[in-house]
Amino acid sequence: SSSSSSQNGTNTDGDPVGNFGFTLQGASFASDILMQPPIVGYLEPGGVAERSGILQPGDRILSINGQQLEGMTLEDARTIIKESNNRIHFEIEFDVADSVMLSSGTCQVKILRKNLDLGLSVAYSRSARTDEAPIINDVKRGSIAYRCGMIQSGDRLLSIDTHSLRGKSLNEIILLLKNCDDIVRLKIKKDDIYAEDNISENVVVYKVQLIRQGGPLGLTISGSEDIFEPIIVSD
Repeated sequence: SSSSSSQNGTNTDGDPVGNFGFTLQGASFASDILMQPPIVGYLEPGGVAERSGILQPGDRILSINGQQLEGMTLEDARTIIKESNNRIHFEIEFDVADSVMLSSGTCQVKILRKNLDLGLSVAYSRSARTDEAPIINDVKRGSIAYRCGMIQSGDRLLSIDTHSLRGKSLNEIILLLKNCDDIVRLKIKKDDIYAEDNISENVVVYKVQLIRQGGPLGLTISGSEDIFEPIIVSD
């Protein structure tokens, strides 16, 4: 299956002796200059790196603690890790599945969880009805949910495995996310903002198609961190 790459910066705290629970692989010999980024090899089960939920075997490490690894040896990279005491910052590159992303409608997403945190946060909008499904308000970058390429902030989470989430409290949903099956099935609803039931009677909606002709669109947009707030054309 095809994939696209994504970059992420991540901090990882080690245990008191500086063991981060992963191995680094790269050139044939540790003293060879790295011609391409080294990769995460083995993750120790239950170790710091695995528990972070955002490092996976095969991830490409571009820099450690702000030091670019290009031109270094694998030995150099391992030394930086050993000298990091009990905290380390990586810049990593990883593959995201090129999935067909629906703009509206309902789909089922199947994820191999491997006993890891899915990386999803959910919330209810302030005006939510009691029988409404929660909204995904954050997909943690680098998490297994992020890498599947099919889940976005703003999607409604209808069910986890066989459990419908309508009317469930946030605490109940968090428990279900934590204790779901190793192969978890999430039912997701993509809301179409142009759907009739999502439009207020006092709002007029236009679909506008702009031809760029190689230049900028000439728009400035502003919004907030709150996914329930609209994005506004400000200039």
